[in-house]
Amino acid sequence: MQDDADHQGEACWLVVNARPNQERIALEHLKRQDFDPYCPMIGKLVRHARKSEIKARPLFPGYLFVRMDAGHRRWRAILSTVGVRQLVRFGDTLGRLDDSFIEGLRQCERDGLIVPPAQRFTVGQAVEINTPAFEGVIGKILAIDEASRITVLIDMMRRSVKLKVTAENVVPAPAR
Repeated sequence: MQDDADHQGEACWLVVNARPNQERIALEHLKRQDFDPYCPMIGKLVRHARKSEIKARPLFPGYLFVRMDAGHRRWRAILSTVGVRQLVRFGDTLGRLDDSFIEGLRQCERDGLIVPPAQRFTVGQAVEINTPAFEGVIGKILAIDEASRITVLIDMMRRSVKLKVTAENVVPAPAR
């Protein structure tokens, strides 16, 4: 394991890999052991039997964070916690995050959920595609899904064609 003497007294966040779909269970059991865990949640639209609702889901599925002093040897107890698979490591070094990363996530929270940044695009907006195969083609946004994939309607060979692209692959179309 890494030399903890170098980090004596420094607080950091350890990255915990949870068992599949057990982030909440791991969070609960870590709290019971007096650890300071954090699992950022995001609201996700869930549809079931003609009913839609927003449910809290982990922002990083399968991962959560535990704050502790780097020199503290008690981190091994995390490994035997219900819901925990392992600690993220890089060789013999524990995966650590600065307070600033977690603080940045917490600043994006509203009512316990991370609020994603506002979308840059809207349905009906004209956009220019900037992927190599469709460079410079202009289309109209038909839909934007939860993963920020955009469905664009383009004219190709005298037909209207739907094309799915990521937000990084389009820019607002220049005004004509």
